Amino acid sequence: MHRVVLLSVLFSRLLFATPALAQSVSAPPTPEPVGPRLRLTGFAHFDYVHRQSSVNQISSAGEPLNEDRFLLRRARLKALFEYRILSGTLELDVNTVRGSQARPIGVDVSLRWPPPVADAPPAIMATLGIFKMPFGSEVMLEGDTQRHFAERSTIVRALFPGEYDLGARVQGAFRVFRYAVALMNGNPLGDRSFPTRDPNDSKDVLGRVGIDLAPSPRSKLVAGVSALFGTGFDPGRPETKDSLVVQDRNHNGMLDPGEATIVSGSPAVPGKNFSRSAFGGDLRFVVTLPRLGALTLYGELIYAKNLDRALQPANPVAQGRELRELGGYVAFSQELSRYTALGLRYDVYNPDLDATFGTGSTRTPYDASYSTLALAGSLRYPGVARLIVEYEANLNHQGRDEHGAPTELHDDVFLLRGEAVF
Repeated sequence: MHRVVLLSVLFSRLLFATPALAQSVSAPPTPEPVGPRLRLTGFAHFDYVHRQSSVNQISSAGEPLNEDRFLLRRARLKALFEYRILSGTLELDVNTVRGSQARPIGVDVSLRWPPPVADAPPAIMATLGIFKMPFGSEVMLEGDTQRHFAERSTIVRALFPGEYDLGARVQGAFRVFRYAVALMNGNPLGDRSFPTRDPNDSKDVLGRVGIDLAPSPRSKLVAGVSALFGTGFDPGRPETKDSLVVQDRNHNGMLDPGEATIVSGSPAVPGKNFSRSAFGGDLRFVVTLPRLGALTLYGELIYAKNLDRALQPANPVAQGRELRELGGYVAFSQELSRYTALGLRYDVYNPDLDATFGTGSTRTPYDASYSTLALAGSLRYPGVARLIVEYEANLNHQGRDEHGAPTELHDDVFLLRGEAVF
């Protein structure tokens, strides 16, 4: 009797379970449709900076020359919208670098194919808006919260100031290969002359091609080459009228013969375009060491012509010759634990490889380069907060001695940064 009851129960369970079992075997369940997604992220950098060259004076442009101060270096709020093949971002920046200011720093709309799957990069993605310039590693690939050092290298801040510009871009991936090419205004957010504006109808073409592969489960290699071809603009000179110049040569407080002269005016000089270009290569190797963490070795080299847009803006029209720029950096960082890291970086930038000092036939070549040896350590709670302590030993040849000759400017920097991420 018990056997009959047991068999009937098993038979009934199989009878009612068979349709569901057959359905699960014959066809996988239909995935639930994914609706639009909106994510908000952000971070803030609060700095205390002590600079050896800081003085309690005001520049001729009315800017304070004191740099021993607290400042909000950057505070970013980013909204990311994603729906199937469509995505868009809106990123706002607030800082006190040159007084309190708030500005849009990233605004773009992208179409990508195939539709996103996990973290796999798309084969092709077209973007229109304000985005990072696709050149090199520090500008294109490295985020502000991912960088071990407080700021980017000198040459990157000079040639690609602000990192963001307006334009159109196509990028994507095929297996281990990566590519990105863009058509942009050529006047990024940090441009000293025409930030976010374009004074001529010519656009800059720039891009990067490279590889991103993992030779082993504990290592990663990223490398690429970049190029830029564009057009800068000299604004010309306004018309000047004749003027009367008086010089009290004998310092007697009176106007004597020969102390008044007329300086002839000059006609207006129209604006003129000039060509500019850059070529670069970057390499990054990461390996995870037992009991420590990731060891990262990386570097970048850039050669450019007439491209400095921030540190010593290049204008071959006004200077009567082309300016060749060369620089790069080598660095390493080592995780000592999940919560600590240490790094060292050396970077050098020469804004004028053909710089000379003197007048007429007595001009003498001199080294116009900037170089920095930076040591940085950090305490961090991953994904939440970080404290960075950095010392920069700067070798700066832009100083002048009592005779006006180029000499080293004492310009070392101590920086303490608090980073909050959300």
